[in-house]
Amino acid sequence: AFALASVPADLRDVVSEAREQAWRARVAATRAIEAAMAHPDALTWKHGVSYSGETVNRRPHGFGIMIFRKGAHEVARYTGAFEDGRRAGHGVATSDDGVVWTGAWKNDEACGYGLLETSDGRRFEGEVAPDETGAPRQVRGWEFGLPAASPRKASPHRAVTPALPSPQAAGG
Repeated sequence: AFALASVPADLRDVVSEAREQAWRARVAATRAIEAAMAHPDALTWKHGVSYSGETVNRRPHGFGIMIFRKGAHEVARYTGAFEDGRRAGHGVATSDDGVVWTGAWKNDEACGYGLLETSDGRRFEGEVAPDETGAPRQVRGWEFGLPAASPRKASPHRAVTPALPSPQAAGG
């Protein structure tokens, strides 16, 4: 992480909150790994989605790991907290193209504060909200990894993980 002093003064509170939420997401991911080990292969869906972790009424609830596959290829993974079958709270999502969101989740979407990292070395620390496609759109914050570490206009990144299957598909 870059020193907070290198961030413009008006964005330091946003970046500090993003770092705090990313820390909480890492803690949630650790708990999810432990839950997945205790409850391996808890749920599977058609179309290559599997879940290991805590469940309630055959839905992800608590902590766990959901893996999205296309054939034998893993395309995305979410490790963190779930509520009533949806990603919620804190977690870490990775995609096969190297995008990683470490932060807050709401209603199955990356939403709130955290860190967004891309395979080309960019790192955004701040607040995101889902755009019309569900991709995390930068709302406010600071992006590192560009020439002279200059701030960049908020822009969308591609979706970190696919949408979860409907709860009715559980066990199918």
